[in-house]
Amino acid sequence: MTINFTDDEYRLMRNELKASAINSLIRLMPMERGDAIFHISRVCNVSYGAVREWTKNGAPSKHVNTLLELAKSHDIRIYRYQLLPTRAVVNHWLNWCYEIDKDRHVSKHLFQHWKASMKKGRVA
Repeated sequence: MTINFTDDEYRLMRNELKASAINSLIRLMPMERGDAIFHISRVCNVSYGAVREWTKNGAPSKHVNTLLELAKSHDIRIYRYQLLPTRAVVNHWLNWCYEIDKDRHVSKHLFQHWKASMKKGRVA
């Protein structure tokens, strides 16, 4: 069964996955959260506030290689597909969330950004 998702849903899920990877990287760094954000900002040559924004929307693709090197230097297993999810990965997560969310009330959805009705018009 093929389920049709909107471009906005793909974009928003990709941002959620990217943000989750950044938050994991920050959590796994061997320092306090604020120090980890400062360290990432220094290594990526961006502001502290920019890295805090990444925790909500994910890091831009131009910083992925730097973040991977940083993770490797701290022996943290973070991979490219986590920091920059492919369409296949995003599609997998959308399908998983859809299967769980379709029978739930809107307030209980795992993915809060569904654009169309959960009951009709999804299956191709």
